[in-house]
Amino acid sequence: MSVLGKPLFLFVRVYRYRCHNCNEVFSQTFESISPNKHQTNRYREYLYEMCIGSTIQEVSRKEKIPYTTVERIFYSVAKEKEKEHLETLESVLENYEMFIIFLKQRLIYTHNFAAAFKEYNITPYAI
Repeated sequence: MSVLGKPLFLFVRVYRYRCHNCNEVFSQTFESISPNKHQTNRYREYLYEMCIGSTIQEVSRKEKIPYTTVERIFYSVAKEKEKEHLETLESVLENYEMFIIFLKQRLIYTHNFAAAFKEYNITPYAI
């Protein structure tokens, strides 16, 4: 990433701590940097978006970072986005299924399909 045509680097000192009771080592965490990553989440997202509009090789050349790094980041972010999309889709489908069950119960209770459809502003289509 560059600012005014000059490369921009962000160096973050990560402190490590040792528990005196169990001898486990812990590292300081940051909201903007995922664990075990060397780039901020925002920069990873930026690289991903750049790859959508061009090629991994072009992004690698423009950002002056290795092709394999850009490739790894691209596929990693794509996988994260896929997971988010699937979770959202499952939630929408779950809500839709609950609505269909509710609507079927309402139809059974009223025995008036037209009124039930009108009440929920639904236009029935013949399949």
